[in-house]
Amino acid sequence: LVPAYHDPNTKGSVILKGVSYASGGARILNDSSVNFLQNVKCLIQQIQNFVNTRSEIVLLVGGEDPAFDLLSRSIFLFALGSNNYLNYMNSTRSKSPQEFQDEVISAYKGYLNRAYQLGARKIVVFALGPLGCIPFKREGNILGANGKACHEEANTLAVNFDRALKDMVSGMNRDLNGAKMVFGTTYDLFYDATNNPSKYGFVNGRDACCGVSPLRLFACLPLGSVCSTRNQYFYWDAYHPTESANRLIASSILSGNKTIMFPFNLKQLIDL
Repeated sequence: LVPAYHDPNTKGSVILKGVSYASGGARILNDSSVNFLQNVKCLIQQIQNFVNTRSEIVLLVGGEDPAFDLLSRSIFLFALGSNNYLNYMNSTRSKSPQEFQDEVISAYKGYLNRAYQLGARKIVVFALGPLGCIPFKREGNILGANGKACHEEANTLAVNFDRALKDMVSGMNRDLNGAKMVFGTTYDLFYDATNNPSKYGFVNGRDACCGVSPLRLFACLPLGSVCSTRNQYFYWDAYHPTESANRLIASSILSGNKTIMFPFNLKQLIDL
């Protein structure tokens, strides 16, 4: 695994091979959620952490030019936004869906521009998946009917955001000299695997394998229950896919066609 930024062993030459700034519960916007999780590092803090790493890289490789050479050949992966929308749907909604979307897209663009200024050139930006099909949002699950339908409003919000995100990435590719930005989406894969799990080798595409409560709608905690056949489930908990599902997703990202990774898949981006 790529070493975590906050791991005390992530220092010295280790950082030259990659660093993970990911944080559970992270968001693009800082103010669109109740901070029910402690020490969440939202995107603004993740970018600042990268600034710190970059300073170390400059010292390790002997200057700005070799540091830029390394960073410009590196892959930067951004996969955020789900928490912003889940929190928005559970809020009092002081903004319309369009106003909220515009705010998130604008903030995201600013952070991606900052990453570019710091030396990132090969940037992959992932779209939202079908948020309405995760166990937490399935209408049937919420009503205790065992998950018979996806939450259509949540899916509509995700689809609209993804369209705007793709346009933003395409525009940044045009405007930023040397940028090789990729828009990645596994929305259709998630949706299909959720509703037709056997097609992908799964038995259950609707329910969480691990969680608290009879329907496992809440976090996977030590006191929660765990299914006995986790490799047959698409969802690990109420929000996230299992390792088996992630292998399927990773394969599509590495070698998928332009409906999944546009304008290049990950293998092609590495070779550029």
